Amino acid sequence: MVRPCHDTATSARNQSRDACAYAMGESFMRLQPESLDNAALYQLVIGTVAPRPIAWVSTRSATGVVNLAPYSYFTVASIRPLSLLFCPQRQPDGSAKDTLRNLDAVPEFVVHIPDQATLDAMNVCSWGFPPSTAAP
Repeated sequence: MVRPCHDTATSARNQSRDACAYAMGESFMRLQPESLDNAALYQLVIGTVAPRPIAWVSTRSATGVVNLAPYSYFTVASIRPLSLLFCPQRQPDGSAKDTLRNLDAVPEFVVHIPDQATLDAMNVCSWGFPPSTAAP
């Protein structure tokens, strides 16, 4: 189990909680997220939170180019109002990916849930195509 480190103001509470967890046979590690680079932190999170549902999100650019991209950071945020949450990540250089750029231009999207028959196509959609390339 991964638990984030807290500041010293909460260390007494953490020690008590940690002692309880140890007594119950739990093992865990302390993690300081700020000590990890983005790639290492991403790998830790995707390896820890599993299984993750995949949202296959379609958007349209201002010029009408359709983009279809898979998102593993996806969940139900609320039922009233019905809200789905997906979290577009940025490119390694910090620039926005196509989905985020498209949503800025045309604030509409559709969430599809891939099934066994569409897994290969969904994986292809995760490749780094140029923004002018329409979804298959």
